Amino acid sequence: MMMIPVLVLYCHTYIYIYVCVCLFVCVFRGSRYPAK
Repeated sequence: MMMIPVLVLYCHTYIYIYVCVCLFVCVFRGSRYPAK
């Protein structure tokens, strides 16, 4: 019974981390390599 909430929490955590990493990479690339 306790496994489902844990899995949902893990999924949300990984999605949140993935989005943060994507945003960080986009900002880092944008600052390092301006649009040509």
